[in-house]
Parts: sequence; C-alpha cells; structure tokens
Amino acid sequence: MACDLCNSTEYEVIWDKEERDKQGKLQSVTIPGHIHSRNIMCKKCGLVYVEPKMSRGDLNWFYREAYRALYGGCASLEAEKRHAATAYRIMVQSEILYTSHLDIGCSTGQLLDLTNGLGIEPNKEYCGIDQRITNTTLEEYHSSEKFDMITMLNALEHVYSPTEVLTKINSLLTNDGYLLVSVPNLYNRAIHLPVDAFLSNAHLYNFSVETLETLFN
Repeated sequence: MACDLCNSTEYEVIWDKEERDKQGKLQSVTIPGHIHSRNIMCKKCGLVYVEPKMSRGDLNWFYREAYRALYGGCASLEAEKRHAATAYRIMVQSEILYTSHLDIGCSTGQLLDLTNGLGIEPNKEYCGIDQRITNTTLEEYHSSEKFDMITMLNALEHVYSPTEVLTKINSLLTNDGYLLVSVPNLYNRAIHLPVDAFLSNAHLYNFSVETLETLFN
C-alpha cells in the first residue's frame, strides 16, 4: 500500500500487534482488515500508518456502527469536554476572528456549545440529538457555505486518506480561514498506555510534528 503522504511503497515494520483495549487487555475484533494489522513507517517521509487498513466501505461502516462499542471507554464525555475547552482556549488566545465554524468529527457537540457552530459526525448514535450536527462523513458532506474556522479534534488519524481530507477541508474554508487540528503525537506518548493500545487499529495514521507539517504543506 503506497504511503498517503509521499506515495512511496518502501517501508519498515515497526510494530506487529494484537489489538488491546485501554487497560491493555486483548480485544476480540471481527472487522474486515482489522485483526492482523501492523504499524509500518514509510522509509521516505517517516509517516506511520496501519497496514492493511480497512476499505472505504468497511471504514464507513465501522465508524457508523462499531467504533463506540469498541473504543467508547477511551472517549468519555468528560474527555470530550476537556478537548473542546482546550481547543476553544487556543482559539481565544490566538485572537482568531471567525463568524462561521465547522467541527469535523464533533461527537456529542461539546465544542459547538462554545462556538455556536455546526458539526458533522458519522456515528449514528448522534443522529438527531442536535440540529447543528449532520450525521455524515466529511467525504460525503456537501455544503455551499464556506467557513472561516474549521476544527478537527482527534479525528484526522482516523480517516482513510489524510491528503484527501485536507483537500476537501480546503474547499470548505474561506480564503483567509483557519484550520485547527489535534492529533496524538507519535513521539510524545503523554498518556501512559500500552503500546498496542496507543497504536490503536482505529488510528490508521500516527503523526509526528514533522509528518503533520509535511502533510499540511
């Protein structure tokens, strides 16, 4: 599978793994392409990603139907509130002026409560709970509206193709709009998790500061 960032097919295996939950216990996962995965590093640009990854169809099904059941303990409501508060504090401290906000992968809409923005979220559990939230994926989302602030908190690592996602986001931004992204840092595991749990199969990509900067450029 070619690297999404540089299209190279040269890689090194860095972790052959068995999927574990937050407590480090082995999980039984019956999702296509989701059991015997491994984390590989591109030899050309250093991007780390899961191989093999799910197909686009399986991935859409996974986030609509199964993700919360498997990983719900890792994304509690309190954790979502903390992430939203941190993002909002960055937005305020940066003195960014915006009139329209879109939160991609907004979950329960905690950040929307602070910004009065709109959100998109693929998980069907959130369908209809808030009229501000559209139950869809970014790839399937269509809007004539342009946003001068787009946020994506702990979601870019879950997508099928980060380069495609950023291209789509760029089309939704105003010319002077801002994008705020939060992802786990591969080289700064602040959360003390077993390696198998940190290198989760649900995280199709693991970014460093360098690979994230290259992706944005």
